[in-house]
Amino acid sequence: ETSVHVNGPKTCSVLFLPLNAASPRTVAYLDSQSGDYVGGGAKNAFNPANSRWTVSSGSNGNRVTITLEDALELWRFEFTAPQGQPLAIGSYSDARRYSFAQSNGLSVSAGARSCSKLTGRFDILDIVFGGDGKLQRFAADFEQHCEDAVPALFGAIRYNSEAGGLVPFEGSYPLYRLSVAAPA
Repeated sequence: ETSVHVNGPKTCSVLFLPLNAASPRTVAYLDSQSGDYVGGGAKNAFNPANSRWTVSSGSNGNRVTITLEDALELWRFEFTAPQGQPLAIGSYSDARRYSFAQSNGLSVSAGARSCSKLTGRFDILDIVFGGDGKLQRFAADFEQHCEDAVPALFGAIRYNSEAGGLVPFEGSYPLYRLSVAAPA
């Protein structure tokens, strides 16, 4: 099924895949809340039919970078584990901008729109590296807040993976947390 999305004054066609695909798939679904700087409040879906995908990984398995280029712009997704640890299946809370992070790192940008400071989280659902260190499979869901603002960019990205649905966090987002420090 083909749908149309608007990202600012530009329009393009997007191919939406079935949400319950049972074979390995390569797809990204993005849901940007109104006021989110990077996503511009739009919903987008990408796959190899409407975008060019490039994947890379750090030599120690600690970083994954995926770029998607469609007719309108270049999207970049970066996920890192704490220094000295490989990325693995699991939840990574309290993520910070990848290039500045000493712990869990996350950065999603589109064209010239990126966060100078961000908070977020991501779940790695599937990750497999080949013997040569190249990424073979990857699946992650993420939540990113630019400049610690309330509006978020939520996403699900799948690369040659059957893991997870195609909606971020199986549709259970946003997640709100309240932390209260115990009095002294």
